[in-house]
Amino acid sequence: MRLAYKFLLTLTALGIAMSSYAIEPNTSTVTAELKKGDYPDAVPALQEFTKESPNYVWSLQELAKSYYKLERWSEFFGIAYFSRKALPVSHESEKIRLLEILALLRHCQTEQAKQVLAFRPSPSEPDLKKHFEVLAELLQVSASVSKNTDSKDQTKKPPGVFASSNLWPVANL
Repeated sequence: MRLAYKFLLTLTALGIAMSSYAIEPNTSTVTAELKKGDYPDAVPALQEFTKESPNYVWSLQELAKSYYKLERWSEFFGIAYFSRKALPVSHESEKIRLLEILALLRHCQTEQAKQVLAFRPSPSEPDLKKHFEVLAELLQVSASVSKNTDSKDQTKKPPGVFASSNLWPVANL
């Protein structure tokens, strides 16, 4: 009886120790799902990455992109806020901040977009720096557009800059 009790305690301790080692999803499988555009299936796997994982920041970036594409805004803005406040500055966290600004602009939240843009200086990496500079210019134009109203009918007169055909696919961020 005493031996059986020790054996059960050992198994219980082993089970508790093993439960602390979560099995990380296979990044190549998740990447394949993302490349296929299968975002609903990729989201649960991306959510399984833990803070201890070396792929944690990557998974947050891909999760933010997936939520953006699926238009799951509450989850997207939650990840964006967390990455801005809690993650160190990196290429991936700056891409999430860039997506956050685009999402805020998509929802006509220009004041909040300006705050997120001013949260920290633009990154030094040329590709990201260019995107942040374009967003800063766009926010300046939007400020001038909001002032450009007709007092009679309160309609806004859009400037010619919005006639551009530049598109930023989310997959390239």
